[in-house]
Amino acid sequence: MGIFKKIKNLFKNKEQENVIENLEDILLESDINNEIVIEIINKLTKEKNKNEKTIIEKLKELLSDYINTKKFTLENNKLNILLIVGINGIGKTSSIAKLANKLKNEGKNILISAADTFRAAAIEQMKIYGEQIGIRIISQNQGSDPSAVIFDSISSAKLKNYDALIIDTAGRLQNKENLIKELQKINNVILKQMKNTNINYQKILVIDSTIGKNTNSQAEIFNKAIEIDGIIITKLDSSSRAGAIINISKILKKPIYFTTFGEKLEDIKEFDINEYLNKLL
Repeated sequence: MGIFKKIKNLFKNKEQENVIENLEDILLESDINNEIVIEIINKLTKEKNKNEKTIIEKLKELLSDYINTKKFTLENNKLNILLIVGINGIGKTSSIAKLANKLKNEGKNILISAADTFRAAAIEQMKIYGEQIGIRIISQNQGSDPSAVIFDSISSAKLKNYDALIIDTAGRLQNKENLIKELQKINNVILKQMKNTNINYQKILVIDSTIGKNTNSQAEIFNKAIEIDGIIITKLDSSSRAGAIINISKILKKPIYFTTFGEKLEDIKEFDINEYLNKLL
């Protein structure tokens, strides 16, 4: 049951006198961070009129305030480099395939760099997606230096005037220190390639919507390594909790670019805040 339906039930059950207290429990059950819940409750407490309509409309407004609504864009007449990061097992590789397919269908010339060289399965999976979509994949053998793969990919993308280069990366969170160093090295390789070159560079974090508050520490790790520009939220078709999007938006203050919600390549769309809030109804 959505947040707003639970609130409506409070009024139906004639619990208006405890509505704010009960609302606090509802928000916490939705996995929204304690800090955010306290901020929201403090503001709602100041509302003079605490009827159903006022509370719901004010809550929508407060939740919206946490979400950066900047849209994803590719810059024309430039090579757009999209570095995709995130831990293993969250749908990162499939999200890359979905994004590549979407951009290709919009008429863009896309190249993918399979720079998660620590997992042979990741390289093979990306090659399979490349065949399905009809997109070229640049890869090397398992264990190769990811930075070398990316350097070759950027060189090829510039030479052949691709609109966008999408880069897959490893996400071995269990070895946090090495992961951060590796991402920083990759980031430096890309930044060096940008000198005196017409390149638009974006770093995009993929987050699994179903793991609730655990997304917070993940987001902070990746943002510390390389400052994130935008976010893809995966698995919104499953039993995801409302809190994931609110929490990540609060922590990073970065826009949600896309959401994914199924197994098909077409199951990706730009994040729409109004649609998101309506689903909470």
